[in-house]
Amino acid sequence: MKESLAFQMLLSGRRSLLPHAMQLLPTTNSLPCNMLGLTPLHAAAVRGDLAAIRMLIEVGCGVDDVSGAGAEEDTRQWTALTYAAMAGQVKV
Repeated sequence: MKESLAFQMLLSGRRSLLPHAMQLLPTTNSLPCNMLGLTPLHAAAVRGDLAAIRMLIEVGCGVDDVSGAGAEEDTRQWTALTYAAMAGQVKV
């Protein structure tokens, strides 16, 4: 539950929510994946949300992180850039 709330806070792109979101996450080197196997950076890339993407990269989200468990078999191991390209988000 806490990770889901933190995920949504990170995806909002609002810098004021960043410290609160980070407090809700376990202390690991990677951000959590949602039930679809996407990190907040993946989800922002699919939406083409440049503000959220910039903020997430600035705080250390891995641009080379790949989708995880929960992702469909043919989209596992995709990076945020792959998701953006497949969604037609050329500005990303």
